[in-house]
Amino acid sequence: MFLLFCQLLSSVFSQESHLYYIPPSPFAQISVGFNESLNTFYFHSGLVRDGSYLLGLQRYYLDKTTNKWRFDEQGGSLCPDPRSSYGSFMYNSHYCIFGGYGTGGIYNDMWEFNTNSNLWSQVNTLTSISPRYSFASTSFVYQNTYYFAVLGGKSGQETIDLMDFHLYNIAIGEWTRKADYSACVDYPLSNAQIQYSNNKIYLFSGSYFANNTSNYYTGLCVYDLIKNSEWVKIPVSQQLNNNTQGGSASYNNFLYNFFGWSFVDNEEMSTSDVFRMNLSDNSFTWEKIYIEGCGDTELQRNSFGFWLQGQVFYILGGVVDDEMQNSLIQITLNNSVNILQCEVIYDNNLVPRRRNGASMVYVTGGFMLFGGMNQNLLFNDLWFLNMTSNDWTLLETLGSTPSPRYKHSAASQGNFIVVFGGITYNNVYLQDLYYYNLPTSTWSIIEPSSNSLQPPGLMGACLLINSPNIFIIGGKEEYRVTLNIWKLDITTLTFTLFYNYESYPYAGIYKHSCSYSIKNNNLMLYTYLGSINAVDTPFCGIYEFNTSQTPLIPHLLTSKTIKMPCRVEPAFADLTDGLVLFAGGQRNQLEIFSDIWIINLNTLEEIQIANLQSPVYASASTYINTTLYLYSGITVDGISSSSPSNNYWQKISLEKSYFDKKITCGPGMYYVDDICEFCLSGQYNQAESHDNCSSCPLGTYFLYEGATDENQCIPCSYGFKSNDPTDECSKCLDNEICYIGTGDNPLSLSKNNELTIFGKTNNQPSDYEPPNFFDKKLILYIVFASCLLIFCFVYALSLKLRIILSYYDIYKNLHFEHHSTEEGHEIPRDIINRPSKLGGFCSAITIIVLIFVAINTIMTYVETKTTEDIYLVPVDSLTKSHNFDNIDLKIIMKMASYRGNCTDSYLTITNSSNIIIDKYTIGYEGQVCVITCNFYPKEIVMNGDNIIFSFNQTFSYTSDVYFELNSDSSIDNVQSTVAQYIKSGENSVFRGADSTVFVYSVIPSYFKKRDSVGIENEYLGYRISKASKPIEGSTAPIENIPILSGLNIQLLLQLSDTGITTFKYPQMELFDFIVLFLNNFPGTVVVIGFLMWLGEYVHKVFTGKTSGRLRLAKKQLKEEIEEKKNKRICRRYSKNTQEYKKLTGTINE
Repeated sequence: MFLLFCQLLSSVFSQESHLYYIPPSPFAQISVGFNESLNTFYFHSGLVRDGSYLLGLQRYYLDKTTNKWRFDEQGGSLCPDPRSSYGSFMYNSHYCIFGGYGTGGIYNDMWEFNTNSNLWSQVNTLTSISPRYSFASTSFVYQNTYYFAVLGGKSGQETIDLMDFHLYNIAIGEWTRKADYSACVDYPLSNAQIQYSNNKIYLFSGSYFANNTSNYYTGLCVYDLIKNSEWVKIPVSQQLNNNTQGGSASYNNFLYNFFGWSFVDNEEMSTSDVFRMNLSDNSFTWEKIYIEGCGDTELQRNSFGFWLQGQVFYILGGVVDDEMQNSLIQITLNNSVNILQCEVIYDNNLVPRRRNGASMVYVTGGFMLFGGMNQNLLFNDLWFLNMTSNDWTLLETLGSTPSPRYKHSAASQGNFIVVFGGITYNNVYLQDLYYYNLPTSTWSIIEPSSNSLQPPGLMGACLLINSPNIFIIGGKEEYRVTLNIWKLDITTLTFTLFYNYESYPYAGIYKHSCSYSIKNNNLMLYTYLGSINAVDTPFCGIYEFNTSQTPLIPHLLTSKTIKMPCRVEPAFADLTDGLVLFAGGQRNQLEIFSDIWIINLNTLEEIQIANLQSPVYASASTYINTTLYLYSGITVDGISSSSPSNNYWQKISLEKSYFDKKITCGPGMYYVDDICEFCLSGQYNQAESHDNCSSCPLGTYFLYEGATDENQCIPCSYGFKSNDPTDECSKCLDNEICYIGTGDNPLSLSKNNELTIFGKTNNQPSDYEPPNFFDKKLILYIVFASCLLIFCFVYALSLKLRIILSYYDIYKNLHFEHHSTEEGHEIPRDIINRPSKLGGFCSAITIIVLIFVAINTIMTYVETKTTEDIYLVPVDSLTKSHNFDNIDLKIIMKMASYRGNCTDSYLTITNSSNIIIDKYTIGYEGQVCVITCNFYPKEIVMNGDNIIFSFNQTFSYTSDVYFELNSDSSIDNVQSTVAQYIKSGENSVFRGADSTVFVYSVIPSYFKKRDSVGIENEYLGYRISKASKPIEGSTAPIENIPILSGLNIQLLLQLSDTGITTFKYPQMELFDFIVLFLNNFPGTVVVIGFLMWLGEYVHKVFTGKTSGRLRLAKKQLKEEIEEKKNKRICRRYSKNTQEYKKLTGTINE
């Protein structure tokens, strides 16, 4: 830095400067005068393309030093009102104008401009004529008297019929009305031509309105000044084509009619036709002649100014194809040839009108100029200067265009310009904020959020952009000068009063300069010089603000300059590395400067390095690539607001003498082969100190050179992809999904389907239902029936099986025939123990049935051993009984269309106070960015608990978000999992301040389980459900991606009003099952035995071989009756015996 500053010191007053003169805006409906001695054309005001007027006198003159035509503008407070469609003449170095239509209406005043003293004065004529415009006029010398002739025109009032013809005697200042021209045409003419030749005035061309339509005058009329009588219509053998608003000349007794507005083939249009009439030929024929040397774009015009000087006919301005011109062409007249020579001596040059208080900022490959003022006329036009060609382009903009203003604030970033405040008409202070999008040519107003503060109207403030923040520093409010710093967060559209200025001990400033830098990772704001009051008393200090300080306090680096005169409104440039430049400026509205200074902020050294060619202040200025650009401004000609701005813009190259080239390349450039070059297409460079440009990310492109920011790389639209940032995007294949910004790895349909399935996940513990195991039992029944059939079949065929089974008869005592013979006698034991085939068969069947019963009983127990009871309870009562602290939940988030780096470096996670983040991961699964986050609430989930995932990379955005939340449901280790997803429209992405919100309802769940042996366990968890559809956050179309920043995705939890309690327990205890199981065996045996016996009995009955059981039973019954009878006899006998013994004993006694 020291060597650099020494280099500056050694090269004082050495520079390369280029001046570019500012012609008037393209204009029309003017009248021209020419001063031959000064080689200067004069015209006053004129209509410009936006419907306004040029201000003051305009001059085109031949610069003797360069032999080139230049433009100049003569202002002043005393001058005619702006106007158009007037008449003019030159007389004794005075340019005089009459009539016209302008800001004050329709005029009949006369003014003269002294080309020697450059002063206007109004002419007081002896007589006057009615106000008019678009009339025919000419000037001539007749009988040694200079006259100005006026014919017809428009009055703006239907009651005034301008069929009159007047001569103005310039020497005595008197108007004389001559004969009307009603003999030529029945209606008043406008935009006609009159020319003087040989004591006669000729009338031709023009238009009139009749029968509700416009008509063209094609005849020829003459007024003889000698006879001083009437207008006379002259028969014409070849009439003039329909023509009006053209130009004419009288040269050596020939009449010429040039160009104009014509009606050809049923269409009105400008024409490039030239006609000539030889007045010496009594045939009075209009002859068409031709022009070479100039194209139709120069010739096919109307409403232009013209002047004949000697043999040369000059044409200035006018309208070509509905576009106004400011070119100057000359046509050399020659009555003897049919082809005239034409030359463009001042090419059409479309540049901004000169102005002061405008703003100029750097964008890709050039500069943007906006607003400003010139002589109380305010502008809101937007211009682009191509740095390579030095060509200006007036931009056709869309959207909400800012109102005209000057002394506003402006800054740029990439393809965007931000404009704030300023002053508009009636001295109204503005507080609106606009941004302009270059790719879409659209103005948009930035509306702060409803709960945001807003700066007051300010003029002369300074604006800085450090994305995502915009800073507005200082400025003049309507009644005070301030040092407030307002900060707008673009992501939230919220203004905050970053520094609240309270005057003492710091001075408020406006019309100052500002810049920012990064020191030790701190953002530093600087202000330079400025004005402290309405009369522009200069502030000579430099403020520094460390934005990381709380509270923010200005630090005064210096309170005054030592060598450099203190000033207001200089051109300013931040040269980086602590060097700042000031050029021109003024102080106290009395003194204007032309010097150029550099201050080293590190040492506060000051050095004058050069001078401007003339003093100037309030220029629109900017700096790039060691070159300072200044556009117009106010010069020494005057310091009041009505003074004209200067008529040139300039660029001053400082590279050769002052800078180490390693630090001089600006944004959008890189250093190569000892020169600074623009970054190639598909590349960008944000910092001035980088030697190399960076490539645009895959999925974006930029077709031009000089991109200054990554945000200028245009993402591919939906359905397109790109892996070459230098070329436009190509269409995706049918089996691919290409979101906005897709590079060389589009999403496959299968992967998209997989993500869709993921986004519809909804897994919950199953609700208890009584089991249905009919299918299992049906299988068991079929197996059982099959076993019985197979056994019966085998038993019937196998004698051996029958004999073997007969020995395993478990029903030996239950056979019908084993109790008695048919006669009723008991069967002996040895006969009863004989083998029975029927008993063996039934025994085998019993075993099969017992196996079936055992299997069926066990199956029923297993399938129906548990049941559940589920209750909904108030969540308060549930949380009082159970502690739901520290229950884990998990987020899985997937984005297939995320643009940016899917790394921890660009992810910030914030959470509410009740949430604890346990761990998280971020990374790619294929082309899908996946984030997982484990967390738990310190206490039970509360309404409003949230986690926000903020992706803070410059180019972070996405078109889709898949979001899954899961938790242990508390029931049998089953997870409660619910997923949702949201997609932006095909032409937009999620980007901006507002979060995309996924809202989940959390239901506390208590689960109590008792197993078959009576052991109980308790579990706690959450049941998850969707509370609502995802809430779409900020979205941005492709063209607004650069102006917005931030991608925020939020989880929002809501606690349900009710909780769930679940009790799970066995339907039958294990012991009860065992008892039931064992009880099933005896019953089965008895049933089968009874069936066997019943079968035998039925068989005996049907065969007639009734067994003796009934007889045996009767016999036994008889025997039992006899036995009971005998017992009664015995008891009676015994009783009688006892009584006898008692009686005998008594007697004995």
